[in-house]
Amino acid sequence: MAKQLKRFGKANRDDGKYISMIHPDNIGSQKVARANGMVPLRDYEIRGLPVIIFGEK
Repeated sequence: MAKQLKRFGKANRDDGKYISMIHPDNIGSQKVARANGMVPLRDYEIRGLPVIIFGEK
């Protein structure tokens, strides 16, 4: 599903840049992001919760 959404977005948006904000404990979602060619870019905090921002380099 994630790969299909990425393809759709790249075909229908101008910038074609996407990120995933994933909680550090959510290993499954991190694996999905990596399988989609994303890498961890930085650690961040949103509303007091830690997240890892994944994106393409």
